[in-house]
Amino acid sequence: MLAKESVLRRLPANLDAAQRLRCEAIVFSADVLDFAWSSIRETTARLGDKIICSSERERTSLFAHAWTIVDQLHILRTMIPRITNGRIGSKLRSFCELSEPATHMRNKMDHPLGTLPNRAKQKSLQAPLFGVLSYVLIDKVKLTGDGPVLEAATIFSITSGSTQGNKTLLGPLPNCLQLATPVCQFSFTAFDWTIEFDRVLELLRQRLSNISEQVEASLCKQAENASTRSGLTVEELMAPAPMHGNFIIAFDVDFVDPDEQDNTLK
Repeated sequence: MLAKESVLRRLPANLDAAQRLRCEAIVFSADVLDFAWSSIRETTARLGDKIICSSERERTSLFAHAWTIVDQLHILRTMIPRITNGRIGSKLRSFCELSEPATHMRNKMDHPLGTLPNRAKQKSLQAPLFGVLSYVLIDKVKLTGDGPVLEAATIFSITSGSTQGNKTLLGPLPNCLQLATPVCQFSFTAFDWTIEFDRVLELLRQRLSNISEQVEASLCKQAENASTRSGLTVEELMAPAPMHGNFIIAFDVDFVDPDEQDNTLK
């Protein structure tokens, strides 16, 4: 989702603390989202048409990852404009609009008890409380001179619980212009809102790449200006802190038998 070499992963040591926190939040949120998205695709691709025989644990994991994506989309769509100084181009605006359902879903899920009475009274078809995950499994593709042509596909809709009147909720019909094997066109529906994961996450990937380039150009310009005042080189000013990004601290502890310790002291 966010390139390993992105400047957002190696921020200058003297960067303003508030700006550093915003950038680090975006990096961590993007990484969590990427893990959840990869996990959903890996599980559904591995199971293929055997998804109907999947274990409860496997199905639960899909919804855990789907809600993780919802949470991180909410964070990113509110955090990214903060590091662009409020400048929202057409692509960023498209991402914010397409990811808006994530904020509504998240807000609803923060107070689930308040929604239950009204949901119980509704007669219309509605998604279960924790949503429905739908996607397309490509069964057969024919290669032609004009490119691949879809010949057969299966649409799966996985529910997190019962639906009104036990009616079936179907996923969207496959868009032949947006196919990717073996699984694609994931959509997640909850609280009358739907997010098209493939489309939203591709827009996010593009925006993160562009923002990373913009931030790097801005930091380099700031470093050049600071270099003339301080006498330090641009490379020195752009150098990250010795301990930057995620790291692990390990402490080795040796436990000594009290009796042996006493004998040693004597």
